[in-house]
Amino acid sequence: MSDAAQRPENQIPKETTPTWEMELLISGATVFGLLSLPGKIDALFYNLFNRSGEDASALLLPLWIYAKISLLTLIATFVLHLVLRGHWTAMVGLNSVYPDGIHFRRVKLGPFERSVVEAQPGMAARIEAADNRATRVFGVGFGLAMVMAIPFALVFGCLLLSLAAGAAGHREAGQNAIAAIFLLVFVPLVLAMTIDRRLGERLSPTGLPGRAVRGLLGLYHRAGLVRGSNTLLSVFQSNEGRLRTGVLIFVMIFSASLFTIGQLLADRGDLDYGDFAGLPDDDPTSDDTVFAAHYASLRGSDAFSPNPVPVIPDRLVKGPYLELFVPYRARQAAAALRLACPQQVEQAGKEGGAARPALDCLAKLLDVRIDGQPVAAPLDASTDPATAARGALAMIPVQALAPGRHVVTLQMPRLPRASEKGPAKLQRIPFWK
Repeated sequence: MSDAAQRPENQIPKETTPTWEMELLISGATVFGLLSLPGKIDALFYNLFNRSGEDASALLLPLWIYAKISLLTLIATFVLHLVLRGHWTAMVGLNSVYPDGIHFRRVKLGPFERSVVEAQPGMAARIEAADNRATRVFGVGFGLAMVMAIPFALVFGCLLLSLAAGAAGHREAGQNAIAAIFLLVFVPLVLAMTIDRRLGERLSPTGLPGRAVRGLLGLYHRAGLVRGSNTLLSVFQSNEGRLRTGVLIFVMIFSASLFTIGQLLADRGDLDYGDFAGLPDDDPTSDDTVFAAHYASLRGSDAFSPNPVPVIPDRLVKGPYLELFVPYRARQAAAALRLACPQQVEQAGKEGGAARPALDCLAKLLDVRIDGQPVAAPLDASTDPATAARGALAMIPVQALAPGRHVVTLQMPRLPRASEKGPAKLQRIPFWK
């Protein structure tokens, strides 16, 4: 290393953010661990979603969205921070190796381009700007991820309340309590903020109204529900401006939300893209489609889904029985069973009660057929070993079937709503023997 490179002005600047080493340690140590979490959150959410009734699943969806947005924001923050810190490190290193900077005489530039380049800040200023940019991304990204913590906590509390009310047999009371919680949380907040902004200058700090508003806002500040309670974003906004901060928050939250909603639609099978003229939709109800999620050997990452489909081991059936597993979607199947055979469901729910009548009722709802002919295969409660999802297992005898292509059809139970009236589409599972 040359003597010039060892001079203090060519070392890491004194103005360098003092936390740069800790920032790199946190980003580098956590980013790879965080990358594995989205799939685990999806698996956990989808499992809970399909086990839950309609009330709980309605709260699980926003809970998953909040957790996913927060996690994606953290991942994007740490990845971008590592890139920016890498850029800063490269600039510091090259400035140490080449302390004289750019030799414009050795670069062929036109007069106007040269004037533009020479007018740019020197290496010291660029290094400091790169340093500050990386720290801003680290702080603001972490602050944005924390924005989701409050709504997550509120919805999680409502979910626990809904589950407790349902377990106690007071479903409607639980719904009313959730609505009351939201009113009690947000109405006083909006009222206090409105009074503070419009009448705050005229209220005496020592008077009862002033002390009440201040105490209420202090309580909400400690709970993290007011704007100034997020220290990271407050520092950034106060220095960079409200408009710039708002645009940054919108872009990052919108991007994470768009990715999350797009993934949910894709996992549900509602999002299809590509130009496949002449091919039927990749849909479990299509007549001429071998849908990969119908086969345990082909599912891969599609094993976890918010809309799980019936599964057989493989497209090629070997042996005298076809193993058909039908996942139990609680929010649809439970309602359909209670409507179709309430006495059998009630009996199965009692301690020591017989579950066979309810399973037989479920079999009638499913109406499993092979090549259009009903099959005589009783259902047994079982669990999918790949997803831990509960459901029903049918061992269908197929030894009498001729070699060739056959199709299993069944009808998944639906919610008894007016919007879902009419004939249901059949799940179609082709297989070969």
